[in-house]
Amino acid sequence: ILGFSLQSELSYTNILYLLDHGAIPLYAAQRDTKFPIIMAGGPAALNPLPVAPFFDLFVIGDGEEVLPEIIEIFRNWDRNKKAGLLESLAMLEGIWVPEIHHKDKLIHKRTVKELKEEDSPFPPILPICQIVHDRLVVETMRGCLWGCRFCQAGFVNRPLRQRDPDQILKITERSVRATGWEEVSLLAYSILDYEGLP
Repeated sequence: ILGFSLQSELSYTNILYLLDHGAIPLYAAQRDTKFPIIMAGGPAALNPLPVAPFFDLFVIGDGEEVLPEIIEIFRNWDRNKKAGLLESLAMLEGIWVPEIHHKDKLIHKRTVKELKEEDSPFPPILPICQIVHDRLVVETMRGCLWGCRFCQAGFVNRPLRQRDPDQILKITERSVRATGWEEVSLLAYSILDYEGLP
Protein backbone atom coordinates (compact mmCIF):
# COMPACT_ATOMS: atom_id res chain seq x y z
CA ILE A 1 0.00 0.00 0.00
CA LEU A 2 1.28 3.43 -0.90
CA GLY A 3 -0.60 6.17 0.94
CA PHE A 4 -0.60 9.92 0.44
CA SER A 5 -1.99 12.69 2.60
CA LEU A 6 -3.61 15.28 0.36
CA GLN A 7 -3.07 18.44 2.39
CA SER A 8 -3.93 20.71 -0.53
CA GLU A 9 -4.65 20.57 -4.24
CA LEU A 10 -1.11 21.78 -4.90
CA SER A 11 0.22 18.32 -4.00
CA TYR A 12 -1.66 16.55 -6.81
CA THR A 13 1.08 16.99 -9.39
CA ASN A 14 3.80 16.02 -6.90
CA ILE A 15 2.06 12.69 -6.32
CA LEU A 16 1.89 11.99 -10.05
CA TYR A 17 5.57 12.93 -10.27
CA LEU A 18 6.41 10.42 -7.51
CA LEU A 19 4.40 7.64 -9.14
CA ASP A 20 6.08 8.31 -12.46
CA HIS A 21 9.56 8.19 -10.90
CA GLY A 22 8.64 4.99 -9.10
CA ALA A 23 7.72 3.37 -12.44
CA ILE A 24 4.15 2.95 -11.20
CA PRO A 25 1.43 3.48 -13.84
CA LEU A 26 -0.41 6.73 -13.17
CA TYR A 27 -3.93 5.43 -13.75
CA ALA A 28 -5.50 2.96 -11.30
CA ALA A 29 -7.01 1.02 -14.21
CA GLN A 30 -3.48 0.33 -15.54
CA ARG A 31 -2.19 -1.14 -12.27
CA ASP A 32 -2.51 -4.85 -11.61
CA THR A 33 -1.43 -6.87 -8.56
CA LYS A 34 2.28 -6.29 -9.35
CA PHE A 35 1.88 -2.67 -8.24
CA PRO A 36 0.97 -1.23 -4.85
CA ILE A 37 -2.54 -0.14 -3.93
CA ILE A 38 -2.50 3.67 -4.12
CA MET A 39 -4.65 5.40 -1.51
CA ALA A 40 -5.11 8.94 -0.25
CA GLY A 41 -6.66 10.79 2.66
CA GLY A 42 -6.38 14.21 4.21
CA PRO A 43 -8.33 17.46 3.81
CA ALA A 44 -8.15 17.59 0.00
CA ALA A 45 -9.60 14.06 -0.20
CA LEU A 46 -12.97 15.49 0.83
CA ASN A 47 -13.58 16.04 -2.89
CA PRO A 48 -11.49 13.35 -4.55
CA LEU A 49 -13.10 13.53 -8.01
CA PRO A 50 -10.32 15.59 -9.69
CA VAL A 51 -7.77 12.86 -8.95
CA ALA A 52 -10.05 9.81 -8.82
CA PRO A 53 -8.54 8.13 -11.93
CA PHE A 54 -5.12 7.93 -10.24
CA PHE A 55 -6.07 6.38 -6.88
CA ASP A 56 -7.49 2.99 -5.94
CA LEU A 57 -9.24 4.34 -2.85
CA PHE A 58 -9.70 7.38 -0.65
CA VAL A 59 -10.13 7.68 3.11
CA ILE A 60 -12.69 10.36 3.83
CA GLY A 61 -12.30 11.88 7.30
CA ASP A 62 -10.10 10.77 10.19
CA GLY A 63 -7.73 7.88 9.58
CA GLU A 64 -6.95 6.60 13.08
CA GLU A 65 -9.73 4.00 13.22
CA VAL A 66 -10.02 3.04 9.57
CA LEU A 67 -6.31 2.45 8.88
CA PRO A 68 -6.10 -0.72 11.05
CA GLU A 69 -9.26 -1.99 9.31
CA ILE A 70 -7.65 -1.42 5.89
CA ILE A 71 -4.50 -3.23 6.99
CA GLU A 72 -6.50 -6.20 8.32
CA ILE A 73 -8.33 -6.59 4.99
CA PHE A 74 -5.03 -6.22 3.13
CA ARG A 75 -3.43 -8.98 5.26
CA ASN A 76 -6.18 -11.45 4.32
CA TRP A 77 -6.17 -10.53 0.64
CA ASP A 78 -5.75 -13.13 -2.10
CA ARG A 79 -2.90 -11.43 -3.98
CA ASN A 80 -4.23 -12.49 -7.37
CA LYS A 81 -7.50 -10.56 -7.15
CA LYS A 82 -7.25 -6.80 -6.89
CA ALA A 83 -10.98 -6.43 -7.59
CA GLY A 84 -11.80 -8.57 -4.55
CA LEU A 85 -9.60 -6.42 -2.33
CA LEU A 86 -11.22 -3.21 -3.55
CA GLU A 87 -14.70 -4.69 -3.01
CA SER A 88 -13.84 -5.53 0.60
CA LEU A 89 -12.34 -2.10 1.22
CA ALA A 90 -15.36 -0.40 -0.37
CA MET A 91 -17.57 -1.84 2.38
CA LEU A 92 -15.70 0.08 5.11
CA GLU A 93 -17.28 3.28 6.39
CA GLY A 94 -15.38 6.33 5.17
CA ILE A 95 -13.81 4.61 2.15
CA TRP A 96 -14.54 5.71 -1.40
CA VAL A 97 -13.37 3.40 -4.19
CA PRO A 98 -13.83 5.17 -7.55
CA GLU A 99 -13.95 1.91 -9.52
CA ILE A 100 -16.88 0.66 -7.42
CA HIS A 101 -18.72 3.66 -6.05
CA HIS A 102 -18.48 5.93 -9.09
CA LYS A 103 -19.72 9.51 -8.55
CA ASP A 104 -23.16 8.87 -7.08
CA LYS A 105 -22.28 7.07 -3.82
CA LEU A 106 -22.66 9.12 -0.65
CA ILE A 107 -19.74 8.38 1.69
CA HIS A 108 -19.95 9.31 5.37
CA LYS A 109 -16.64 10.55 6.69
CA ARG A 110 -14.91 8.74 9.52
CA THR A 111 -14.71 10.77 12.71
CA VAL A 112 -12.86 9.75 15.86
CA LYS A 113 -14.75 10.72 18.99
CA GLU A 114 -11.66 11.67 20.99
CA LEU A 115 -7.98 12.26 20.44
CA LYS A 116 -6.13 9.44 22.19
CA GLU A 117 -2.53 9.36 23.31
CA GLU A 118 -1.96 5.98 21.63
CA ASP A 119 -3.01 7.43 18.27
CA SER A 120 -0.35 10.14 18.40
CA PRO A 121 2.47 9.16 16.00
CA PHE A 122 5.41 7.68 17.91
CA PRO A 123 8.26 7.89 17.47
CA PRO A 124 7.97 11.15 15.54
CA ILE A 125 9.62 11.17 12.12
CA LEU A 126 12.93 13.01 12.20
CA PRO A 127 13.93 14.74 8.96
CA ILE A 128 17.44 14.19 7.66
CA CYS A 129 17.66 17.70 6.24
CA GLN A 130 16.92 21.24 7.35
CA ILE A 131 13.19 21.97 7.32
CA VAL A 132 11.21 25.14 7.97
CA HIS A 133 9.38 23.90 11.08
CA ASP A 134 12.27 22.00 12.67
CA ARG A 135 10.59 21.12 15.95
CA LEU A 136 8.26 18.63 17.59
CA VAL A 137 4.59 19.09 16.68
CA VAL A 138 1.87 17.96 19.11
CA GLU A 139 -1.80 18.10 18.10
CA THR A 140 -3.75 19.81 20.88
CA MET A 141 -7.16 19.84 19.24
CA ARG A 142 -8.83 18.99 15.95
CA GLY A 143 -11.59 20.98 14.36
CA CYS A 144 -12.71 24.56 14.89
CA LEU A 145 -15.90 26.32 15.90
CA TRP A 146 -15.36 29.66 14.17
CA GLY A 147 -16.89 28.61 10.85
CA CYS A 148 -14.86 30.98 8.67
CA ARG A 149 -16.24 30.58 5.15
CA PHE A 150 -12.79 30.56 3.53
CA CYS A 151 -11.45 27.71 5.70
CA GLN A 152 -12.01 24.23 4.31
CA ALA A 153 -10.07 22.53 7.12
CA GLY A 154 -12.27 24.01 9.83
CA PHE A 155 -15.31 22.36 8.27
CA VAL A 156 -13.65 19.11 7.21
CA ASN A 157 -12.37 18.37 10.71
CA ARG A 158 -15.54 19.04 12.68
CA PRO A 159 -16.58 18.40 15.41
CA LEU A 160 -14.13 20.13 17.72
CA ARG A 161 -12.13 17.68 19.82
CA GLN A 162 -9.60 18.75 22.44
CA ARG A 163 -6.76 16.66 23.82
CA ASP A 164 -6.39 16.52 27.61
CA PRO A 165 -3.50 18.77 28.82
CA ASP A 166 -1.92 15.89 30.79
CA GLN A 167 -1.92 13.80 27.63
CA ILE A 168 -0.18 16.62 25.73
CA LEU A 169 2.52 16.79 28.41
CA LYS A 170 3.05 13.00 28.26
CA ILE A 171 3.26 12.98 24.46
CA THR A 172 5.65 15.95 24.52
CA GLU A 173 7.97 14.49 27.15
CA ARG A 174 8.08 11.07 25.48
CA SER A 175 8.64 12.55 22.02
CA VAL A 176 11.35 15.02 23.10
CA ARG A 177 13.27 12.14 24.68
CA ALA A 178 12.92 10.09 21.48
CA THR A 179 13.96 12.87 19.11
CA GLY A 180 16.21 15.37 20.88
CA TRP A 181 14.11 18.32 19.70
CA GLU A 182 14.13 21.22 22.12
CA GLU A 183 11.21 23.19 20.68
CA VAL A 184 7.55 22.18 20.56
CA SER A 185 4.70 23.48 18.41
CA LEU A 186 1.18 23.09 19.75
CA LEU A 187 -0.91 22.24 16.69
CA ALA A 188 -4.47 23.53 16.32
CA TYR A 189 -6.45 25.62 13.85
CA SER A 190 -6.87 28.26 16.52
CA ILE A 191 -4.56 27.51 19.44
CA LEU A 192 -5.92 30.40 21.51
CA ASP A 193 -9.27 28.56 21.61
CA TYR A 194 -7.71 25.55 23.32
CA GLU A 195 -9.23 25.46 26.81
CA GLY A 196 -6.14 23.91 28.42
CA LEU A 197 -3.70 26.52 27.06
CA PRO A 198 -3.17 28.38 30.38
